[in-house]
Parts: sequence; structure tokens; C-alpha cells
Amino acid sequence: MKKIIILAIIVFLLAITNPSKSEFTEWALSKLQDKGNTLSNFGVSLIGKPIIENSTTVHNYIIFSTFETMVLNKKVTTLGVLKNFISLKE
Repeated sequence: MKKIIILAIIVFLLAITNPSKSEFTEWALSKLQDKGNTLSNFGVSLIGKPIIENSTTVHNYIIFSTFETMVLNKKVTTLGVLKNFISLKE
């Protein structure tokens, strides 16, 4: 019985910390800005958010999500779990 309660608590915590698409968009924008220079960061801050939002598909699995973003005809897959993001393949 104890194991079931612990498992239920873990699943509950994973579910409430499953990141949203808007959190992913903010993370992706900050990752792009970290790689760029001042001029490119200005462009990313102006038009990056709508581009990322429109080119990203979210698959929500309750305890985690995957985010697939098309970038220059390449699919970038990112795992979202515990309010964190892990790039899986580019």
C-alpha cells in the first residue's frame, strides 16, 4: 500500500510540473538568445515568439510532454518534464 501511495505522489508531482507550450516558447527564445549576438537577439525578441509558437507541436502525455519544432526544414524534438527541457534530437 505504501508503494502505491508513493507512486501516486510521484505521478501527481510529474503531472503538475508538466511544462506548457508558453513555458517551452520562453525557454526556446532564451536558448536562441544565448547563442546569438546583440543584433540577432533583437530580431529574436521581436519575431521569435510567434515563429516558435506557430512551428511547434506539443504532445502532452500528462506526466511529460514532447515539443516538436520545425527549424529550417529540420524537426527538433524536446522533452519537457519537471518544468525543465531536454533536447532529444536536432
